[in-house]
Amino acid sequence: MRQLADESGDIVLAQSYEPFGDLLTSAGTATTTYGFAAENFDLVTGLIYLRARMMMSSLGRFLTRDTFPGFYNRPASLNPFTYAENNAVNFTDPSGRFLDTLLDIAFVTYDIYLLGEHWAQGCDLTADWIALGLDVAGLVIPGVTGLGMVSKVDDVYDIVRISNHFDNVGDAAHFVGAVQNVEVATTVLRNVSRG
Repeated sequence: MRQLADESGDIVLAQSYEPFGDLLTSAGTATTTYGFAAENFDLVTGLIYLRARMMMSSLGRFLTRDTFPGFYNRPASLNPFTYAENNAVNFTDPSGRFLDTLLDIAFVTYDIYLLGEHWAQGCDLTADWIALGLDVAGLVIPGVTGLGMVSKVDDVYDIVRISNHFDNVGDAAHFVGAVQNVEVATTVLRNVSRG
């Protein structure tokens, strides 16, 4: 929160923050529990509540580990206690799960891309709209990522059906390796698009 207004629109509280959320300046008589990045600030503990985890702004660190292990090619993502990959000037972490939020944004972006592609091809857009709606819900609900994949259960079924035709374990391993290479390529593309 930067400024708080009353019902007439007058500014009754103005605050500024250090990059990781320490209060820098405060002017006004009003009080609020909302502070840095419009998140709840616990007056008793001095911690910022980011839904999934609590952060100590003076250290710029969460008190508990992130459940996401990070990307090996993004060293800043490997520390499970840092806030927004130690880049609070350019990023925020509203859920306490920074990469979870980025993945949600990537899924929504991909859904929009598919809508455009399928619309241009004259395809039925029902499944694409459902996937987009579910991925937007995943963006809004902390800790829930990739809900749009649920709407693509028939794709998962196709993979299982194909895998039933493998003659031996080697063929199955080759198929799984190819799928993993696609997943790695997708992850790399997402990372490159983030900068």
